[in-house]
Amino acid sequence: MTELKKGYFPHLSNKEENQTYVGPFPDIHYYSPDTMSGATRTDFLAWYNSQEGQQFDFQHEMLTYCRSDVDILRRCCLEFRNEFIKITDVDPFCYVIIASTCMATYRSKRLEKETIAMVPVREYKNYTNFSPDAMRWLDFIATKENIFIEHTLNRKGERKIDDITVEGFCEETNTVHQFHGCFYYGYPDCFEGDTLNSLTGATMKTLFERTANTTARLRNRGYTDRLNLRDAFHGGRTNAVKLYFEGKAKYADFTSLYPWVNKYCLYPVGHPEIITENFVNIESYFGLIQCRVLPPRGLYLPVLPLPGNGKLMFSLCRCCTENLNQSPCEHSDEERSMIGTWITEENKSIAVQKGYRFKDVYLPKPEVAAIVWDSKKDFIPQDTRTNIFLAAFTTTWARLKLYSEMNKLGEAVLYHDTDSIIYASNGKNAPPLGNFLGEFTDELDVEFITTFISGKHDSCHPKKPLYKKHLFYTCFFFAGGLKNYAYRTSQSKTCCKVRGFTLNFQNNQTLNFESIKHLICSLDRNAIIPLNDAAKITRDAKRRKVFNVLQTKLYRIVYDKRVIKEDFSTMPYGY
Repeated sequence: MTELKKGYFPHLSNKEENQTYVGPFPDIHYYSPDTMSGATRTDFLAWYNSQEGQQFDFQHEMLTYCRSDVDILRRCCLEFRNEFIKITDVDPFCYVIIASTCMATYRSKRLEKETIAMVPVREYKNYTNFSPDAMRWLDFIATKENIFIEHTLNRKGERKIDDITVEGFCEETNTVHQFHGCFYYGYPDCFEGDTLNSLTGATMKTLFERTANTTARLRNRGYTDRLNLRDAFHGGRTNAVKLYFEGKAKYADFTSLYPWVNKYCLYPVGHPEIITENFVNIESYFGLIQCRVLPPRGLYLPVLPLPGNGKLMFSLCRCCTENLNQSPCEHSDEERSMIGTWITEENKSIAVQKGYRFKDVYLPKPEVAAIVWDSKKDFIPQDTRTNIFLAAFTTTWARLKLYSEMNKLGEAVLYHDTDSIIYASNGKNAPPLGNFLGEFTDELDVEFITTFISGKHDSCHPKKPLYKKHLFYTCFFFAGGLKNYAYRTSQSKTCCKVRGFTLNFQNNQTLNFESIKHLICSLDRNAIIPLNDAAKITRDAKRRKVFNVLQTKLYRIVYDKRVIKEDFSTMPYGY
């Protein structure tokens, strides 16, 4: 499509007093050239210099610019819609995102009947929820199981564990029963976080955080949950393994990793069978399992994920992970072991081979209603378009695919993302390349990385991911952590990737290869690099308005996913 008119517009001059301006072109700073990328800025400067002596009519330029902008978008949308409908018979504009559109195409053209289960809102929990009356629920459980549950209305009253008052406790089974009603515990699917609870005076977000903290403390005391399907759903594996590297390195990138998983990996079909008794060896099952696992010592690249401190960690000691212990691990096997929910294939394939040992298996019995996140039926409708099993299996298979290549490279791994690996090259350890699904590609060809640096940053605002697609040699590599690194190549090119920071021309003057290198090498966690955005578009949800504000983001080192050694290499917690 030939572009009718887009060009550049002096947005900073769009003020009431300039609406009728006619005269020479506005000063260059009104176009905010320093907020453009390097290449775009160069093109803009050439265009601006060519306008010397021309007349600028503000109303005409703004009207022309806006009309053309909308017209170009309209034409592109219509062309895309026509092509998509012609190929798939699905209207893409009936859906919000492209992923939903693709799924609608698959469901309408390819999906066989009785294949993907609609997971019940309450998952596969067989107890009765008596809504606000927690006491009636506890009495029901006690009568059904012929056990005595201490609670506030019987002779023993509520049990206190440390300073936590629990709603129900059965001494003979050592089971805590908590009734997590949406209103009293601030469940986020039911209430906005800033909504005040009329009884407690606290916000719903505060109540929910308190509940999560209480749950974690009870778990640490040995009171276990029943299996929660969503606990098996973890994201991709991303981390820096070495924070600084000089030498020859390459960057391998998978071609369409998730589509490869969807095409070639095994998935569960239909509804699951809930195993409540007569549990046999894990090799006999294909599904989800909640268990206690003891990781081995000395495994440089752990296998099983363990959520902790708001991140997805891969460690060999639960206590070290929780405490972010940078000292040698001295914990017992009991303290090192971790309880989690995983896909069985993640356990019985690689984990067992690497020395993980199963200690206990927690069966999802309907009677073991220890701590569950309840939701009223009225709040959450049955979702006909998602399936937690498929999501969990997809990310698990992708992690295992990535791990299979990382395992071959071992301590040569410098950094890895969900679908890529940066590694020290010895000329013999390069993975095979190809152009098909699930194969590695080398997009730099003859180039290689000579310096690499990375160190996870912190910022005072939410971060947005930056996408990267490269495989190349590196001579210098610095890694600050997940989605945060910089490198210099054999052709003296530098590249910085920092999630959450727009590295335009202005920001590149402050946050660049040299400044990140200096920060990483100093390992000074108090040092910061401030970046300003003078016109950050911000939404006021309460007032339903959009406006610009001055935003400052602070770049600093907060790497804590592994133990950092003096030579900038790292080891997993509990190594």
